[in-house]
Amino acid sequence: RRHAYSICDFGRTAELLPFVMIAGLITGVVGLFGTTVAFVPALASDLLLKWILLVVHVVTIIPFASTTVTAFPLWLVVVIYIPLTALAIRLLQQTSSQSHSN
Repeated sequence: RRHAYSICDFGRTAELLPFVMIAGLITGVVGLFGTTVAFVPALASDLLLKWILLVVHVVTIIPFASTTVTAFPLWLVVVIYIPLTALAIRLLQQTSSQSHSN
C-alpha cells in the first residue's frame, strides 16, 4: 500500500494540532455546564481546523509537493526495533541504578 505525504503539510499546521485538541477538550468540558458558553472554544477549534484544512488543500495543488512512501516491511520494523528496545531498557536500568545509589 502506498501513502502520499506532502512535505509542506507537516509545517506550521502540525504545530496547531495541540491547540485544536485543547480547544476541543475545553469545549467538551464547558459543554457539560452550558452549550452557549461552549460556543467560544468550539469556534476557536473550528477556525483552527478550517485553517489546517485550507493549508493542506492549497499545498496539494503545488506540483511535486508530495512524495510516495511504500509500505514498510514488518521484518525491517522488527530488525530496527529490537536493538532500539534493548538500548532503551539498558538506559532505563542504568538510570534507575544511579538513582537508587544516590
